Amino acid sequence: MPVSSEVDWSPRHFISADEILTRLQTVGPLEQVTAEHTNGPARHFRWPGAPGVIGVISPISHHFCPTCNRIRLTADGKLRNCLFSDEEGDIKSPLRQGASDAALADILRQAIARKPEKHMVQPELFRKCQSRPMVAIGG
Repeated sequence: MPVSSEVDWSPRHFISADEILTRLQTVGPLEQVTAEHTNGPARHFRWPGAPGVIGVISPISHHFCPTCNRIRLTADGKLRNCLFSDEEGDIKSPLRQGASDAALADILRQAIARKPEKHMVQPELFRKCQSRPMVAIGG
């Protein structure tokens, strides 16, 4: 995923989710796991009879944006409503200034309301889409 300004992303670094699944199926047929514990952006698969599951997150080849229910709290107190965006809102300062629970809830609601409908990263348009690496985002 092109989530760092420190990486030179290009189409040659990209393998689609379909290609990953095709390669995994050379080991044996996969079945999709659809259980309650699989919430989040990953689609889960397993080989019948094998322990464990494989999660495939495909933000580029199969956008999951319409079902995204994530916001992130960074280590420096910012709310980030999309992994592929540099837009952040400050929640640390209001916390340190003694903001009420209602005021903090309003900040969270505003961050959620500003979530984009979808990110704009496409395989043919790889770019450095973030000003800081994923480890600093909390992803």
